[in-house]
Amino acid sequence: MVFNRKRRIFYWFSLFTILGTIFLLRLRPLAFMVDDIPHKSKMYQDLEYIQKHFNGAMPYEILVTSYEEGAATEVAMLTKARRLQRALSDFPQLSKPMSLVEVISAANQAVHENDPRYYRIPSSMELGKLAMKMPANNKNTNGGLLKGLIDSTATQMRISYQMQDVGSVSMDSLNQQIQQISKEIFPPDEYNVRITGTTPIFLKGNAFLYDSLIRATFWSLLIISLTMTFLFPSWRMVLIAIIPNFTPLIFTAGMMGYLGVPLKPSTILIFSISFGITVDSTIHFVSTFRREIIQNLRPVRIALSRTIQEVGHSMVYSAIAVCSGFAIFILSEFQGTQSLGWLTGMTILGGMAANLLLLPALILAFEKFINPRIELRESMLDFPEEEEPLN
Repeated sequence: MVFNRKRRIFYWFSLFTILGTIFLLRLRPLAFMVDDIPHKSKMYQDLEYIQKHFNGAMPYEILVTSYEEGAATEVAMLTKARRLQRALSDFPQLSKPMSLVEVISAANQAVHENDPRYYRIPSSMELGKLAMKMPANNKNTNGGLLKGLIDSTATQMRISYQMQDVGSVSMDSLNQQIQQISKEIFPPDEYNVRITGTTPIFLKGNAFLYDSLIRATFWSLLIISLTMTFLFPSWRMVLIAIIPNFTPLIFTAGMMGYLGVPLKPSTILIFSISFGITVDSTIHFVSTFRREIIQNLRPVRIALSRTIQEVGHSMVYSAIAVCSGFAIFILSEFQGTQSLGWLTGMTILGGMAANLLLLPALILAFEKFINPRIELRESMLDFPEEEEPLN
């Protein structure tokens, strides 16, 4: 097939590469806090119930610190906090807030015979009278009614929300909008606004993991590619040997984009793992081909034929064995582990097909350009010669 149908091999691999590149553009980094939890589990169903009926289950808190002591209990800062809460009420991803503003507004309504019109921040004079009616802090309660909403010096105010798990992309966009609104209401030269809680920590942790894994994947691909230059100093031969290993990676990335599988820590690992395994098969193939060309002095076609016969079965069995190992992950209840299993297995099988079909087809097509007998003559690392079997 390799010798008689090179054009068909190039056609199909080119088609898969082009389609993979097109759908690769749909690939996006996206992670959810409960993404890998089985959807049938009680934990996931409970979290979904909370998100549906309470508008979120993930803590999202805004800390506003004034540079003046006691400012958090003054009408000016309370009014600004009220403006911020009203602005954030336009975001359906956030629940109703819990803050000092809500406590004072509810208390003001209560002292006015529960009239809804008084659910607001009172004037400075009314606020002083209202403070006198508030229950005194008990030392045994460690902070009393306002614990967690204001600090002991009344310089810091906390506004607590619950946020829906809408995904890392939407969370990041929402977080940036909230930060911009907070800066407009609370001038940075007078107040210090910090976003805290589980949600921003998740965003920072996910971004750190994503960036780290992207860099690690890039360096692993680069180092593996450079390693091949130690085995085959010819840049032409290295280029031809690398192409069959990148083709299945592009196809897998395109498949992820087509099926809507996002990039996240569990799926980014696929590329470096698969590339390392498929390159091992490439080195095995080219090393055997080099021996047939240099040591046994066989023509290119005969050398390729004998190489395929010699290493083809072992490459197929090895790929099937490795894929079977990763296929176990498909039985996992966690979606991230499932994706790692079937995507890695598919990539390894694609790499095996590329090494057995595309790689020899490329060597035949560029036989005159690379001249394997000369290109493979020298190597920075010498391979041990195999002894001929005794008859």
